Formats: sequence, structure tokens, C-alpha cells
Amino acid sequence: MLAASADKLFIFLPSKNVLVRYDLATAAKEVAAPIEFGKILDIAIGSAAQGPLYALTGEGDKNGSVLHSVDALTLKKSGPSADLPRERRVMARLRVSANNSLILCNGMSYVPMRNRLQPYGGEPSPVYAMFPSPDGQIIYGPGGLYTPEVKPLGQIDMAWPVFMIPAVEGNYYLQITRDEQSQQDAALRPLSLSAQNPSRVLFALPGMNLDMGTKGRKVLDVDRTLFAMPSRKVVAIVSPQADEIVLHSFDVDEELKKADFDYFFAASTAPATASLGKTYKYPIQVKSRNPGVTFKLASGPPGAAVSADGKFEWAVPAQHRDFRNPVAVTITNAAGQELEHNFTIAIADLPEPAVVADHANPFQPAAQAVPGPQPFRTWKDASGKFEIEARYVEVYQDKVTLRKKTGELIEVAIERFRAEDQELIRTLAAKEQ
Repeated sequence: MLAASADKLFIFLPSKNVLVRYDLATAAKEVAAPIEFGKILDIAIGSAAQGPLYALTGEGDKNGSVLHSVDALTLKKSGPSADLPRERRVMARLRVSANNSLILCNGMSYVPMRNRLQPYGGEPSPVYAMFPSPDGQIIYGPGGLYTPEVKPLGQIDMAWPVFMIPAVEGNYYLQITRDEQSQQDAALRPLSLSAQNPSRVLFALPGMNLDMGTKGRKVLDVDRTLFAMPSRKVVAIVSPQADEIVLHSFDVDEELKKADFDYFFAASTAPATASLGKTYKYPIQVKSRNPGVTFKLASGPPGAAVSADGKFEWAVPAQHRDFRNPVAVTITNAAGQELEHNFTIAIADLPEPAVVADHANPFQPAAQAVPGPQPFRTWKDASGKFEIEARYVEVYQDKVTLRKKTGELIEVAIERFRAEDQELIRTLAAKEQ
């Protein structure tokens, strides 16, 4: 089994119980590590993220299933984990949004927090074939769309013979039609490109059919063999035998010229993160049959602005301290149609909020957040012989997490530090409560 981030490829070798990382640019093997925290059933990581990697382990109902965070650099278990409810242990299905903000596992959704993987929502969904949008704001399932809490967005018709697979980028998704007559898996399924916000089919992809032969592709894993990239004007389909990749070309703008309906939707997704002291830029892309599209900032962080032609900018103050920053942009056209484009900007330099109440929306500002990032300093052990240059991140149980200047996260038992460092750790940890 394998998973790929923005620049790394991770492969798990079951016969050797080893996890291996490769560099996508050079194809060089970088590190291999034995797995010591259970039998891996599936792995996943955001395709636009740097980490962490997530691993689902278990032996079935007898010993339970656990969702783990794995350091993408060391390939060692690092950070929070979550025990799956017993009724969620019947399958091994793990999916992560491109920006790593939403995890879907066997009908449950989780949000990565500093000290835990927070269940996002209430009762588990009975639907397993669910796939997150690139920004983690929408879940695509058979028969309809869902919120990150796995709540239906509008009417869900499970009898309707359609599966929805999010595109690699933008607010698009593919619809895969089932055989309406037999209600069984058809050997060939026609593909259509659809838009989200508002949700509707845009056009059938000419000459494109997905081979769903009985000896080939599994419906629940179809998202790992079907990739739509509208900006590159291509759909990539992996053969059922996984021995070739077939590329089909298409052009959204050319196909929309043939449309006989009134379309109006946001076609782009916002960059997930910004940095302190730098300007965040996001040119919003809109497809509209009617001309005269204008933009207005409905809400956002202080200092943010959007131009009349849709260029959103925010000069992030160096002292800004809100980790999550929701934005709403109202978009209108000459026909008087209006839609609201919502996105959330996370500040990469800041730690995540210390506390998020159970089932709260993590994309809203936390009522209380931890102080800003701590400066780099020299930490020494009790003997004074060993030291490290790093900054404090968090305390969990009896260990402290530090971030080195290379970006690597390390966990060290608090008792190993000299007395003054232990005191500083306790002080910083107390401020998170």
C-alpha cells in the first residue's frame, strides 16, 4: 500500500512490516523504518501536505483498530492517536484531505488536534465510500454531499446510482453513473464533471468510461485510481490491473461554451495556510454564463481585502495570534445571481488552539488559544552534557514536543531535562490549560 504527500512517496511493505519513504523529485529512497505499533491496514497523507502521515492499525474486533499519527520525517509514531468504535472496525478505509485538515476512517471523520484526533461529528455514518474535498470542507459520498461532520448537505438519495469523487484541485468532482437497470456494477461507467457550490453536473466527459469489471476495480477504492485535474485539462485513470495509466484530455471552458443551462460557481479553492509577516494571496476563479462578475468581502480577518476582480489579499501581521481565520466573499454577476465563497486560512507559524469542545466546528475561531510560537532556545539535559536548539511546541502526558530548526519534531521525557528547563516546560504547559 502507498500514499503520497506534496513531495514524498510512502510505501508500506507488509511482508517485511516496513514503512519506506521516497523523494518524488529524485526517486531516491530516503528512509525505511520497521513498524512497532501494530499491524498496518491502511495509510494516507494529504497530497498537498508535508505531514503527518496517518496509519490505521488493528487485528479486527479481537484487538481493536487504532488510527495513528506518524512523523513523516522519522516514520515513527508521533503525536495523537484514536481508538475506533467497535462497530467501525469492519473495514480498513482511510482517507485524508489534500491539506491534511480532515481524516475519514470507516464512516468516522476526525480533525487533527495538537493532543488528539478529535472526532468531528456525532454518530458514525453508515456510508463507507466517502471522500474528502481537497480543503476538507466537503465530503463526497454516494447519492450526495456531506459536511465535515458527516451531515447531509441537502437531499441524499442512496438509491440514486451515482458515486462522487473529488477532483485533485478546485471545486470540481467526478460523477460515476451506475447501471440503472440492474443496479449492479456495470463493466463501463460514464464519467461526468460536476461543480460544487452550487452542486450540479456541468457536462459529460466525452469518450470517458471507467472500467468497473468484476475482476478489476473496487468501488470503495475508486478514488485511488481516478484523478481529475481541471487546470491541467486531464483525467488520469489507472487500469483495473494497475499496469497502465490512461490520460484523457478535456477543457472546462470549451465544454461550458456548449452548455444549455445558466451556470455560476466558484471554481477554485483557497491556499490552506499563511505565514506571519507575509502577504497571503488568492485569486478567486469563477465560472459564470452571465458577465459582470464582482466580489465583495463579507467577513474576514482585519486588514484583509478583495478587489473587484476577485484578487484576495491579506498582509498577515507578525503579531497575529488567531490560528484559524474564516473568510467569506460574496460574488455576484450582472444577472443579479449571488453566491458566497467561504474558506479558512490557518497560520502555519502558530500552534493550533489548545482546546476545541467536542463536536465543535474547528474551522471557527477558538474561544481561547495558546500564546504565539515560542522562540528557539538551547535545551539541556540533567547532566549538562547534551543540548539541542529547538522551540517548545506542546506537552502531552509526561513528554514534551520540540521543533528543531530543520522542522523535525521530537518528543523527550520531561524528566530528562535540567531543572530550569523542566520548570519552563511546566510554565508553558500551564498556559495551555
